[in-house]
Amino acid sequence: MYIESVDLGEGLDGTELLTKTGVIFKDEGDVESVDSLIAQSDGLMHGIDFKYGSGMNTHFNIDKLQPSTASVLFSSEDDFPRMFYQGTENFRVVSSSVVLGGFQPGDSLTKKTYLMAEIVNYLLGIGIYTGVDHTAAGNDLSKVKAWPNPFTEKISFSLDLNQASEVTLRIFDDAGRLVNLLYNGNVPAGQHSFVWDGSSQSGVALRNGIYFYNVMINAQTQTGKIILAK
Repeated sequence: MYIESVDLGEGLDGTELLTKTGVIFKDEGDVESVDSLIAQSDGLMHGIDFKYGSGMNTHFNIDKLQPSTASVLFSSEDDFPRMFYQGTENFRVVSSSVVLGGFQPGDSLTKKTYLMAEIVNYLLGIGIYTGVDHTAAGNDLSKVKAWPNPFTEKISFSLDLNQASEVTLRIFDDAGRLVNLLYNGNVPAGQHSFVWDGSSQSGVALRNGIYFYNVMINAQTQTGKIILAK
């Protein structure tokens, strides 16, 4: 679950919602005070600064929230916690007192995209990483690499197989829909490379954003995150 709110505390102080998200309502804040957000977490986007894009043009105030059991993900320059995350045995949650859509994009790939990727990985319990280079399950000598990542025009998937294998390579969008079956067939032992140009199965250029690749090697699968940013 991901909660976006700029008025989470109003009328909700002490409710079960705030209790479950691990935050408490302190008082009404001023939107003028949120100009930049500074990462507080050691794991989620540590050290990354975001520029809050809405500024004075917003039509709402931003509530001041405080952590109870949650951890602070981002604080604003007025040193107030603005985004939180919390994990238990039963659920993971990220809550916010700012609208994520208010973040300004960078010159190329938006930091917002990176942040959402990290949040999705956290909520799904996936280890947080920005590069993909790990061993495929069930085959110690088979490695799958996706590079460059993020990519603008093309991304290469390299396989180093120690034996002939049945290989299937699929690309999914962030909603879990299959957008391209890149390869399906037998591959001999050795090094191999498959290239994806960011298009659908029918050749239509896809929008910028987060995608996932799934490689199946002899019934063992490996999944990784890739980012398209033209």
